[in-house]
Amino acid sequence: MGFDALINEGLFGVFIVSLALNLIPFFGPSNTVLAAAVAAILPSMHPLAIALFIAIGASFAKTVHYYVAFIGRKALNEERRERLEEYRKKAPRWAPLALFMAAASPIPDEPIVLPLGLIRYSPLKFFIAFFLGKMVATTLGAYIGRFASSVLEPYLDVTLTAIASVALTILVTFLLLRRKPSQENIEKKG
Repeated sequence: MGFDALINEGLFGVFIVSLALNLIPFFGPSNTVLAAAVAAILPSMHPLAIALFIAIGASFAKTVHYYVAFIGRKALNEERRERLEEYRKKAPRWAPLALFMAAASPIPDEPIVLPLGLIRYSPLKFFIAFFLGKMVATTLGAYIGRFASSVLEPYLDVTLTAIASVALTILVTFLLLRRKPSQENIEKKG
């Protein structure tokens, strides 16, 4: 079953696509772009419903990453676990805002998600802050996608819109993951 078939399954399909793509650590596509693409492809679906189901899928996927780190903490030696406890005491001051900002922005979430799992930050607080951030990003994307599709609809057919959406998702993901060459690499080439 491909991307198009899952999306055509309605909101459950949107949830499954979001969950699957966000389970890929460090490489999942922008949820804003995903919401825009789905809203453009399926104009009969309400943008807020699209945003909600993508945000829920992304939040469940990142909660899996969180729990991998949470459980993985057992593999650390006692000295490192003691250091993590020091960070855990400071987490209530910075964690909710940092998590919300990471979830609402196009930057990868793992640099915030994994450390919070390691320090065993509250799972409920984690999920709520992450979900709210993703709702901001996906709502923005869904309404942009809906607007763009309504403006471009007279000029494009559904297949071409789907292809353009996938191409845009790949392009944005590539640009986000592209590394700037370090000064050391530049000097080696020169």
